[in-house]
Amino acid sequence: MNKIFAGFLILSFNVSADGVSDLNTFANNISSMSSEFSQVVLDKKGLKLQDVQGVMLFKRPNKFRWDYLKPYQNQIISDGERLYMYDQDLRQVSINPIAKVAGSTPLLIIAGKNVEKYFILKNIDDQNYTEANQNIKWVEATPKEEGAGFSKVILGLSDNKLSVMKIVDAFEHTTTISFKNAKYNISLTDNDFLFKLPDGVDVVQSGAIPDPTNSSSNIKNKTKNVDVK
Repeated sequence: MNKIFAGFLILSFNVSADGVSDLNTFANNISSMSSEFSQVVLDKKGLKLQDVQGVMLFKRPNKFRWDYLKPYQNQIISDGERLYMYDQDLRQVSINPIAKVAGSTPLLIIAGKNVEKYFILKNIDDQNYTEANQNIKWVEATPKEEGAGFSKVILGLSDNKLSVMKIVDAFEHTTTISFKNAKYNISLTDNDFLFKLPDGVDVVQSGAIPDPTNSSSNIKNKTKNVDVK
Protein backbone atom coordinates (compact mmCIF):
# COMPACT_ATOMS: atom_id res chain seq x y z
CA MET A 1 0.00 0.00 0.00
CA ASN A 2 1.14 3.55 -0.70
CA LYS A 3 2.91 4.40 2.55
CA ILE A 4 2.22 8.12 2.09
CA PHE A 5 -1.43 7.64 2.96
CA ALA A 6 -1.33 4.26 4.65
CA GLY A 7 0.09 5.48 7.91
CA PHE A 8 -2.29 8.27 8.71
CA LEU A 9 -5.22 6.74 10.61
CA ILE A 10 -6.29 7.41 14.58
CA LEU A 11 -6.12 9.99 17.63
CA SER A 12 -6.86 11.61 21.20
CA PHE A 13 -6.42 14.92 23.08
CA ASN A 14 -6.17 17.37 26.04
CA VAL A 15 -6.47 21.22 25.86
CA SER A 16 -8.18 24.66 26.31
CA ALA A 17 -10.73 26.89 24.53
CA ASP A 18 -11.84 27.92 21.02
CA GLY A 19 -10.64 25.27 18.57
CA VAL A 20 -10.76 22.51 21.14
CA SER A 21 -14.22 23.58 22.20
CA ASP A 22 -15.33 23.52 18.56
CA LEU A 23 -13.79 20.07 18.11
CA ASN A 24 -15.70 18.78 21.13
CA THR A 25 -18.90 20.32 19.74
CA PHE A 26 -18.22 18.61 16.42
CA ALA A 27 -17.70 15.28 18.19
CA ASN A 28 -20.86 15.64 20.30
CA ASN A 29 -23.23 17.07 17.67
CA ILE A 30 -22.17 15.39 14.43
CA SER A 31 -23.02 11.69 14.32
CA SER A 32 -22.29 11.14 10.63
CA MET A 33 -20.76 12.92 7.65
CA SER A 34 -20.11 12.56 3.94
CA SER A 35 -17.73 14.72 1.95
CA GLU A 36 -15.51 15.01 -1.08
CA PHE A 37 -11.86 15.50 -0.19
CA SER A 38 -8.54 16.40 -1.74
CA GLN A 39 -5.28 15.16 -0.25
CA VAL A 40 -1.90 16.78 -0.93
CA VAL A 41 1.39 15.53 0.49
CA LEU A 42 4.47 17.79 0.66
CA ASP A 43 7.96 16.87 1.82
CA LYS A 44 9.80 19.04 4.35
CA LYS A 45 11.13 21.23 1.52
CA GLY A 46 7.64 21.82 0.15
CA LEU A 47 7.97 19.48 -2.84
CA LYS A 48 4.65 17.90 -3.79
CA LEU A 49 4.74 14.12 -3.43
CA GLN A 50 1.06 13.30 -3.88
CA ASP A 51 -2.19 14.91 -5.02
CA VAL A 52 -5.30 12.72 -4.87
CA GLN A 53 -9.07 13.13 -4.64
CA GLY A 54 -11.82 10.98 -3.23
CA VAL A 55 -14.94 10.73 -1.10
CA MET A 56 -15.39 9.86 2.55
CA LEU A 57 -18.09 8.78 5.00
CA PHE A 58 -18.13 8.37 8.74
CA LYS A 59 -20.62 7.23 11.34
CA ARG A 60 -19.96 7.22 15.05
CA PRO A 61 -18.64 5.27 16.74
CA ASN A 62 -15.53 4.26 14.81
CA LYS A 63 -17.02 3.60 11.38
CA PHE A 64 -15.44 5.36 8.41
CA ARG A 65 -14.81 4.89 4.72
CA TRP A 66 -12.25 6.66 2.53
CA ASP A 67 -12.43 5.91 -1.18
CA TYR A 68 -9.51 7.30 -3.16
CA LEU A 69 -10.81 7.80 -6.70
CA LYS A 70 -8.05 9.49 -8.71
CA PRO A 71 -5.37 9.22 -9.87
CA TYR A 72 -5.55 5.74 -8.28
CA GLN A 73 -8.26 3.82 -6.45
CA ASN A 74 -7.51 2.64 -2.91
CA GLN A 75 -9.70 2.23 0.17
CA ILE A 76 -9.45 2.68 3.93
CA ILE A 77 -12.52 1.27 5.69
CA SER A 78 -13.43 0.66 9.32
CA ASP A 79 -16.55 -1.36 10.12
CA GLY A 80 -16.17 -0.40 13.78
CA GLU A 81 -14.28 -3.56 14.70
CA ARG A 82 -11.66 -4.01 11.97
CA LEU A 83 -9.65 -1.63 9.83
CA TYR A 84 -9.20 -2.58 6.16
CA MET A 85 -6.56 -0.88 3.99
CA TYR A 86 -6.77 -1.94 0.36
CA ASP A 87 -4.12 -1.17 -2.26
CA GLN A 88 -5.54 -1.87 -5.70
CA ASP A 89 -2.17 -1.77 -7.50
CA LEU A 90 -0.61 -4.30 -5.13
CA ARG A 91 -3.81 -6.35 -4.96
CA GLN A 92 -3.35 -6.49 -1.19
CA VAL A 93 -5.48 -5.69 1.85
CA SER A 94 -4.24 -5.35 5.41
CA ILE A 95 -6.68 -6.05 8.25
CA ASN A 96 -6.21 -4.94 11.86
CA PRO A 97 -8.52 -4.86 14.87
CA ILE A 98 -9.58 -1.26 15.54
CA ALA A 99 -8.69 -1.73 19.22
CA LYS A 100 -5.10 -2.45 18.23
CA VAL A 101 -4.60 0.62 16.00
CA ALA A 102 -6.82 3.15 17.78
CA GLY A 103 -3.87 5.20 19.03
CA SER A 104 -2.23 5.45 15.61
CA THR A 105 -5.10 6.36 13.29
CA PRO A 106 -5.91 10.06 12.73
CA LEU A 107 -9.21 9.18 11.05
CA LEU A 108 -10.66 8.18 14.40
CA ILE A 109 -10.33 11.74 15.60
CA ILE A 110 -13.22 12.37 13.23
CA ALA A 111 -15.26 9.21 13.77
CA GLY A 112 -14.27 8.18 17.29
CA LYS A 113 -15.82 9.10 20.62
CA ASN A 114 -12.95 8.80 23.08
CA VAL A 115 -10.23 10.82 21.37
CA GLU A 116 -8.75 12.13 24.62
CA LYS A 117 -7.76 8.60 25.54
CA TYR A 118 -5.22 8.55 22.72
CA PHE A 119 -4.22 12.20 22.06
CA ILE A 120 -3.15 15.42 23.71
CA LEU A 121 -4.96 18.51 22.35
CA LYS A 122 -4.07 22.17 22.37
CA ASN A 123 -5.21 25.33 20.58
CA ILE A 124 -2.75 26.87 18.14
CA ASP A 125 -2.57 30.01 16.01
CA ASP A 126 -3.16 29.73 12.28
CA GLN A 127 -0.38 32.11 11.23
CA ASN A 128 1.93 29.34 10.03
CA TYR A 129 -0.63 27.66 7.80
CA THR A 130 -1.64 28.51 4.24
CA GLU A 131 -5.33 28.09 5.04
CA ALA A 132 -5.10 31.02 7.50
CA ASN A 133 -8.61 32.43 7.80
CA GLN A 134 -10.30 34.38 10.57
CA ASN A 135 -13.21 31.91 10.49
CA ILE A 136 -11.04 28.84 11.04
CA LYS A 137 -9.93 27.73 14.51
CA TRP A 138 -6.99 25.37 14.84
CA VAL A 139 -6.30 22.44 17.15
CA GLU A 140 -3.12 20.40 17.40
CA ALA A 141 -3.46 16.75 18.44
CA THR A 142 -0.36 14.82 19.49
CA PRO A 143 -0.57 11.03 19.84
CA LYS A 144 0.15 9.61 23.28
CA GLU A 145 1.22 6.31 21.75
CA GLU A 146 4.87 5.97 20.75
CA GLY A 147 5.51 4.75 17.23
CA ALA A 148 2.21 6.08 15.91
CA GLY A 149 3.78 6.86 12.52
CA PHE A 150 3.01 10.58 12.72
CA SER A 151 4.07 13.34 15.09
CA LYS A 152 0.90 15.45 15.15
CA VAL A 153 -2.43 16.19 13.51
CA ILE A 154 -3.66 19.74 12.99
CA LEU A 155 -7.40 20.27 12.59
CA GLY A 156 -9.04 23.39 11.21
CA LEU A 157 -12.69 23.96 12.18
CA SER A 158 -15.15 26.53 10.91
CA ASP A 159 -18.58 26.96 12.52
CA ASN A 160 -17.96 23.79 14.56
CA LYS A 161 -17.40 21.80 11.36
CA LEU A 162 -14.22 20.20 10.08
CA SER A 163 -12.69 22.11 7.14
CA VAL A 164 -9.12 20.85 6.90
CA MET A 165 -6.88 18.27 8.50
CA LYS A 166 -3.06 18.14 8.42
CA ILE A 167 -0.95 15.14 9.39
CA VAL A 168 2.79 15.59 9.98
CA ASP A 169 4.80 12.37 9.90
CA ALA A 170 8.18 11.41 11.34
CA PHE A 171 9.90 12.47 8.08
CA GLU A 172 8.33 15.94 8.30
CA HIS A 173 6.05 15.18 5.35
CA THR A 174 2.78 17.07 5.65
CA THR A 175 -0.48 15.56 4.41
CA THR A 176 -3.21 18.18 3.99
CA ILE A 177 -6.78 16.94 3.56
CA SER A 178 -9.38 19.53 2.55
CA PHE A 179 -13.11 18.79 2.69
CA LYS A 180 -15.82 20.19 0.42
CA ASN A 181 -19.53 19.64 -0.25
CA ALA A 182 -19.86 18.08 3.19
CA LYS A 183 -23.19 16.82 4.54
CA TYR A 184 -23.79 16.19 8.23
CA ASN A 185 -25.99 13.90 10.33
CA ILE A 186 -27.07 11.98 7.26
CA SER A 187 -28.65 8.53 7.27
CA LEU A 188 -25.98 5.83 6.92
CA THR A 189 -26.23 2.09 7.57
CA ASP A 190 -23.63 -0.43 8.68
CA ASN A 191 -23.66 -1.77 5.12
CA ASP A 192 -22.05 1.47 3.96
CA PHE A 193 -18.94 0.43 5.89
CA LEU A 194 -18.59 -3.17 4.72
CA PHE A 195 -15.36 -4.02 2.92
CA LYS A 196 -16.11 -6.13 -0.15
CA LEU A 197 -13.05 -8.23 -0.73
CA PRO A 198 -12.10 -8.56 -4.41
CA ASP A 199 -11.19 -12.00 -5.74
CA GLY A 200 -7.55 -13.01 -5.72
CA VAL A 201 -6.10 -10.38 -3.39
CA ASP A 202 -3.49 -11.10 -0.74
CA VAL A 203 -4.59 -10.52 2.84
CA VAL A 204 -2.21 -9.42 5.58
CA GLN A 205 -3.98 -9.57 8.92
CA SER A 206 -3.14 -9.03 12.55
CA GLY A 207 -5.01 -10.39 15.56
CA ALA A 208 -8.14 -12.52 15.41
CA ILE A 209 -9.19 -13.84 12.01
CA PRO A 210 -12.42 -12.17 10.87
CA ASP A 211 -15.63 -14.20 11.01
CA PRO A 212 -15.89 -15.93 7.60
CA THR A 213 -19.70 -15.71 7.76
CA ASN A 214 -19.49 -11.90 7.80
CA SER A 215 -19.99 -10.53 4.29
CA SER A 216 -17.49 -7.75 4.98
CA SER A 217 -14.67 -10.16 5.73
CA ASN A 218 -15.32 -13.38 3.83
CA ILE A 219 -11.75 -14.06 2.89
CA LYS A 220 -11.51 -17.84 2.98
CA ASN A 221 -11.15 -19.58 -0.37
CA LYS A 222 -10.76 -16.22 -2.09
CA THR A 223 -7.34 -15.02 -0.99
CA LYS A 224 -3.95 -15.89 0.29
CA ASN A 225 -3.81 -15.09 4.02
CA VAL A 226 -0.67 -13.89 5.75
CA ASP A 227 -0.98 -13.68 9.55
CA VAL A 228 1.06 -11.01 11.30
CA LYS A 229 1.43 -11.47 15.05
